[in-house]
Amino acid sequence: MPKSQLTAADVPLSVRRAWPKLSETLVGLFPVAPDLCQECGVTVDDADDTRRRTRWIEHDEWDRPTHAVIVLCRSCAEDIIEPHPRLYAEMPIHKPHPGTMALCGACIHRTGLRCTHPNAKANGGPGIVITYAPPLRAFMDGTRGGRRAGWVTEIYPSAPTVCNGRAQRHDAEDAHA
Repeated sequence: MPKSQLTAADVPLSVRRAWPKLSETLVGLFPVAPDLCQECGVTVDDADDTRRRTRWIEHDEWDRPTHAVIVLCRSCAEDIIEPHPRLYAEMPIHKPHPGTMALCGACIHRTGLRCTHPNAKANGGPGIVITYAPPLRAFMDGTRGGRRAGWVTEIYPSAPTVCNGRAQRHDAEDAHA
């Protein structure tokens, strides 16, 4: 069976644990920021199809989602994600996710792609409030894996506009910290 068709169930746990994590292997090449591809370093955004920003949630060896997120341009994502043995799920464009939104770029509470605000739920707090347009739910019809399929998806019409935990960095050079 080709490597790209393997699922976690097909591979022993001891091998799955050894699979590399992009959140660890893509560190250090370029600054980790919501608007930079972690593979090639190009500035990415949600409006430019040629440099479309994609965000990917990393999964563990049991294919369960983790808190780690990877930011890639569309071109690098096509080259890296599908052949990678570990599962990554693409986040919808504009979906609120603290630390990875364009809004988080110059926030003092962002470290890499993680929100370190003490009130963030990921840090044990009660949660921060992010203002965004409600998502639209759509039923999609098409093919997946060569078979006819249907699925429900969420479409976020615009980027989040406000985060009550956001505090602006004073030094512009720290925006990619």
